[in-house]
Amino acid sequence: MADHFNGHIDRDAFEKRLRETFGAICADQATAHPVLACQARASEVLIRFALFVADEMNAGTSADILLDGGCRVIGNMVENLARGFSGDEGEDILGSIIDRVRWAASEDNDDVAVEVTRPQTLGGSA
Repeated sequence: MADHFNGHIDRDAFEKRLRETFGAICADQATAHPVLACQARASEVLIRFALFVADEMNAGTSADILLDGGCRVIGNMVENLARGFSGDEGEDILGSIIDRVRWAASEDNDDVAVEVTRPQTLGGSA
C-alpha cells in the first residue's frame, strides 16, 4: 500500500457523478419497501463517509491510517447497531449482523448493482 495518495480527487466531479447516478434510480423502488428506504438513507451516510475519506486522501493522510480509522468506524457502527436490538430466543445478534454483512457483500444472481464510474482524477489515480 502506498504511503501517501499522490493524486487528487475532484470533489465537484465526484459529487456530480453521484447525483446523476442516484437521480437515475426510480423513486418508487426506494419507497415501495421499508428496507429499501432505510438502505437509501444509510447509503447517504456511506457516501458522506466516502467523501470524508476523499478529503483525507487529498490532504495527504496515509493509507494505513485511513484503513485503520475506517475499520474502527465501521466496527463501532456495527457494535452500535447490535446494541439497538435484543437477541430473540438467544440469537447471537452480532453473529447475525456479520452473517448479513457477508451476505450483502457477496455476489449472487439477485443483486441489483448501481455502478458509479469514477471521474478522471488530476495528477494521479484514485
